[in-house]
Amino acid sequence: GYPSMAMKQEVLLRFVPDDKLSIEASYNLRHSMSDNDAERGLTGIKELTTRTFKAVFRYSPSGNLFISTRIDYKRADETGSHGMMLLQDLKYSFLQMPVTIWLRYSVFRTDDWDSRIYAYENDLLHSFSIPALSGDGSRTYIMAEWEIDDKAELRLKYGVTSTTADSGLTEDKDEIKLQFRFWF
Repeated sequence: GYPSMAMKQEVLLRFVPDDKLSIEASYNLRHSMSDNDAERGLTGIKELTTRTFKAVFRYSPSGNLFISTRIDYKRADETGSHGMMLLQDLKYSFLQMPVTIWLRYSVFRTDDWDSRIYAYENDLLHSFSIPALSGDGSRTYIMAEWEIDDKAELRLKYGVTSTTADSGLTEDKDEIKLQFRFWF
């Protein structure tokens, strides 16, 4: 195979009128070269240039409630494929008990793998989740954290990705994660 290479350029605008609201808009240009698995014999080079526009609106009406909306549009120049995603996040910390809830609902539609969109997710501590969303579908998750006095912490996450196949059938991929930490 050939060595891979990628170059990324980004323009980011951020508007923060007060502590409760922030608005971001970004434009990314990414050029990459990687092995082309489609050819027989010696591996060739596949070049791909993608352009991504992203807008993020974050609002916190109170110290315990955070709302975020994100819109992505991506286009792969060489193949002409494109993708979009609309994502809504909510984080709520209860005032009367030490429980925090994260909730996400997103819908996405991409022509193929070249126009896939990545979306970072809140996850268990010392773990991360950045799923690549491709095809036609939705991604939903809910995660709860319960701080038990100053001695323990419980996190539970349930997520589901639903995609629609060319045949019209919907396929669901579920995941459940549990983490319990305690101090002594």
